[in-house]
Amino acid sequence: MGGNRAAESYAERRSRFERFFDAAGRRLVWVGAAADAEFWDRRWLEGEPVAYDVEPSRRGLVVRETTRLVEPGALILEGGCGLAVESWRLHRLGYCTLALDYALKTLRQVASQVPEVRPLAGDVGALPLADGSVDAYWSLGVIEHFYGGYGAIRDEMRRVVRPGGHLFLTFPSMSWLRRAKARLGLYPPWTPSEGRLERFYQYGLAADRVAEEFEASGFETVRTANYLGVSGLCEELGAFGRSLDRWLTGRARHRRLLRAALDALVRPVSHHIHLLVLRRSASSSGGAGATPPPPAGE
Repeated sequence: MGGNRAAESYAERRSRFERFFDAAGRRLVWVGAAADAEFWDRRWLEGEPVAYDVEPSRRGLVVRETTRLVEPGALILEGGCGLAVESWRLHRLGYCTLALDYALKTLRQVASQVPEVRPLAGDVGALPLADGSVDAYWSLGVIEHFYGGYGAIRDEMRRVVRPGGHLFLTFPSMSWLRRAKARLGLYPPWTPSEGRLERFYQYGLAADRVAEEFEASGFETVRTANYLGVSGLCEELGAFGRSLDRWLTGRARHRRLLRAALDALVRPVSHHIHLLVLRRSASSSGGAGATPPPPAGE
């Protein structure tokens, strides 16, 4: 394949990923590029610089879900923040934020542009925070990227969220369409090998299993929702789906309206992302009310 691989967009790289079905784990396995710090620095820093809105919209997922349950002034951790756009939006709406990531080049850019979000270098599996020190935690598409599972991440979430505090968790999930394709044998079976393991990217998880595991660890489910129906459908349609997705992503108003209408129609069967809103049980163990340390230096 010709061209400069380093200059390829994230979407172009994703188009070559392979997918397998892990029957034992009831999950899809994406293979194509290791989701390490170098990958995320390339992912977040490619293309045009991000614009941090002075007056953020209240219609986005993170703002809408947060304002429903969390009062302004609360301390919110975004674990795996990338460019910290969502942390910035919450900051502008009166929340205190901690924007944590381990992609250091990205984090330095965040610190140079929006230091108000309190960028913090750290590992989501070993958070540099005290027990019960945050009122809410946002995890946007993080837990699926660890081949060994998310147990340590889940335990840290329970540890740092205060009793009664909230966890907002999103991840790619096994939609009805993906489950149907798996039952029909339309995904190749997953067999670990050296070549595949070093290129592991993410899982598509069974939402009911994730909910059960978090509930067993000390959380209560508040609500669930599915998102990105068109994206999930297009990914299952291969090359045609990618072309359709690009067309529906155009700037023309009629395309945006068509995408929104189609998304509402197909989301129940072909969603890509599942949202879990959880509350930490008051009876679960761990400290409460501790003061978090200041952001770590780089």
